[in-house]
Amino acid sequence: MVDTSRDPRMLHPYLQEAWEYLRGLWVAKYPQRPAVKLSATYRGPIDQNAAYDRGASPHRYPMSLHNTKPAYAFDVYFEQDGRADWSFENFELFGRMAEEVGLEWGGRWPNLVDGPHIQFWNATIEDAMDGFVLYPPIIPEVDPWKLVVMRNGQTVYTAVIPEGDAVVTRFSERRKRVYVDVRDDNV
Repeated sequence: MVDTSRDPRMLHPYLQEAWEYLRGLWVAKYPQRPAVKLSATYRGPIDQNAAYDRGASPHRYPMSLHNTKPAYAFDVYFEQDGRADWSFENFELFGRMAEEVGLEWGGRWPNLVDGPHIQFWNATIEDAMDGFVLYPPIIPEVDPWKLVVMRNGQTVYTAVIPEGDAVVTRFSERRKRVYVDVRDDNV
C-alpha cells in the first residue's frame, strides 16, 4: 500500500506557492531539460518507515517534515518522454533555485545527500507540528495576499485579500482565532 501524496494542496500554503513558482521558473530557465514533477508532499507512516528502513530517510514516522498536514517538505523528480530522470545535475539546478528563494535543499546535507528533497529552511518537526514557519520563501513578483483556510491539511477556501486600509487582521491568542475584517464592498 502506498500512502504518499503528490498533491501540492497537501503542502503548507507557502510551500505550495513556492512549488508553483519554482516549477514555472524551471520551465523558463531550462526549457530543454526534463519536466519537474512532485514525487512526494505528505508521506504517511507506511512509506515513511519504508524510506527509513532502506536508508532513504533519517527519520521514522512521524518525525519527517513530510509527515505533517500540511507538509513542510516536498520531493521532486524529472520526467521526459514518459520516463523518470533521476540525474543529480537536474536536482542540483532545481535545488539551487529553491535555495535562491530561501528554501533548504537536501542535496547539501553532509550525512544523507537527498537530491529530491526541498523544505522550509532550518525547520524542525516541532515547528511543523506547531504550524510555525520561521523563514517563509521569498518569491519575487508574488500575487496579492491570499487567505487560505485549511482543514486537516486540505485547502477548503481561498480568497485574494487586497492590501491597504480595506483589510484589518488580528490574532486572538486567548481564543486561538485569526480575524480578517474586509472593509471594502468591492472585495
